[in-house]
Amino acid sequence: MHITREREAPFKFWEAEKQRIAKKAADIAAAENADPNRPAFRANPIPRACSVLIFDKKMKQDELKRGERIRKAAEMAFAKAAMPPTMQKHADKKK
Repeated sequence: MHITREREAPFKFWEAEKQRIAKKAADIAAAENADPNRPAFRANPIPRACSVLIFDKKMKQDELKRGERIRKAAEMAFAKAAMPPTMQKHADKKK
């Protein structure tokens, strides 16, 4: 086993892995040595403004905006679908 360890060529990533393992062990040891009398974490309550249901209001606004977009697109399509002025004059003469 001793001869094998002498002959093996260490990989570059193995050195970095050793350092990560050592750092992780140090972090665990530091966590174990932390103050046990420290109070547990308690989050602040959620603000009232965040807990109010605004989904319906948002959906109504989105629906109004969508309707407006559809209406404008329809008007533009109708305007583009009209005959050119010269063709319109000719069609009016036939009537």
